[in-house]
Amino acid sequence: MKSFYSIVYIHPNSLTAERYAVGLLLGNSSTLLFDFKVEKLNGLDRLYPSLHLKNGVLSSLKSIKQHIQQLVNEQIVLKASMFNEISHLLGNDYSTYLHNYSNGMIQFSQPAPVALEVDAKLFSNLVDRFIVGEPAKSLNHHKSFHQAFRKKITTLNIKDKVDLDYKLSPAKLEGIYTDTQVRLIGKNGVITAVQDIDFTINMVNLGQQLNEWEILVSALNDFSVAKSWQPGDYHVVFNKPLPKSPQEKLLNRIRTQKKDLFKLDSESEIDRVLHKIETSQYQPLSVLINNSK
Repeated sequence: MKSFYSIVYIHPNSLTAERYAVGLLLGNSSTLLFDFKVEKLNGLDRLYPSLHLKNGVLSSLKSIKQHIQQLVNEQIVLKASMFNEISHLLGNDYSTYLHNYSNGMIQFSQPAPVALEVDAKLFSNLVDRFIVGEPAKSLNHHKSFHQAFRKKITTLNIKDKVDLDYKLSPAKLEGIYTDTQVRLIGKNGVITAVQDIDFTINMVNLGQQLNEWEILVSALNDFSVAKSWQPGDYHVVFNKPLPKSPQEKLLNRIRTQKKDLFKLDSESEIDRVLHKIETSQYQPLSVLINNSK
């Protein structure tokens, strides 16, 4: 009987590669074990205090846990009723389904095989390895880029001038289709927004993040037109991709094709924009949006 596990991640910002392991799904074709660590959610609240992540994510994880337990209970009933067929909702197929369709804040990794029988001891060992410890070490490089930029802006005297890690919803901003988070946004004559995008991640995720950013910028420009404001000043801060890589080719193409929509700034070039915000009169966009309702 093949066993597998899938790591449950929280992806706070759809425009970055940051994600954090908080739970684990372990199973085979006859049972599933699922749980998560509340203390990891507490850590996310400390990293992103303005997003108030814990309550919403905790409620969703509890619902997932309840649903999985219901599936397991139904499987027990099937066995007790002498049904020969194993429910297709359990096992690797179910974990693959969760992975394929979990494209929001809560994400399940691709199921990985494990050559041991599923029991409480194995589950505890995997949780200690992937969740309690620092999981997904391959993401450390990507996380360090975002964390370094976030640390840079939080040390500046700008918290009363702009919104940091601000989430815009379709109810607040017409033209976007899902909740979208932007690292920094405010207004001084025009809307100024800065987003950090990692140009070393895979091309699929990079393309998705750039598309979401372009939709956001277009929606903000439409909002400006409706308010009789001038078009905004939008910046993507990036880290340098490998030479001759597809990511570098995309970066160079964007410099030419999107120069009238937003600017690309290296980690040092963005300092000019941040200095202007720190030394000028800006207002958080949230204040202006709330006042316009």
